[in-house]
Amino acid sequence: MHKVIKRFHDLHDHDKVKGYHEYNVDDVYPREGYETSEDRIAELSGDNNAQGTPLIAEVEEEPAENAQGTPEKKNNKKDK
Repeated sequence: MHKVIKRFHDLHDHDKVKGYHEYNVDDVYPREGYETSEDRIAELSGDNNAQGTPLIAEVEEEPAENAQGTPEKKNNKKDK
């Protein structure tokens, strides 16, 4: 999972109604419903893009929450 660390408009994600999709700091990249390539992720993670600075960073996915709002634990027990 990647999060935006610097606001940008994705020049590869053109929405016919709004123009280029805008990402703000802490948004998840890519947005829901949009598929991107590993090359694009590398471009946005480095300085080889239009702004010349990293725009996204890889982060660990947060654990899913159960109905009570607490993180669910993964069952690592092996079957006996």
